Amino acid sequence: MGSDLDFVVIVRAGESDCRFDVSRLPVPADVIVFDEPHWAGLRGEPTGIARTIAREAVWLA
Repeated sequence: MGSDLDFVVIVRAGESDCRFDVSRLPVPADVIVFDEPHWAGLRGEPTGIARTIAREAVWLA
């Protein structure tokens, strides 16, 4: 079963410890963490998760 809500968190290079408690949300949710260099590499790909996020995301910050 997938989630209804995905949080994409982009952190500084070398940081990977990003904790969010999504258990109290009223819908199933996932937290996906990328560091900046990895995200930059994904954005350079013509297909894949970064392209899907760019097309479907609602950015909060």
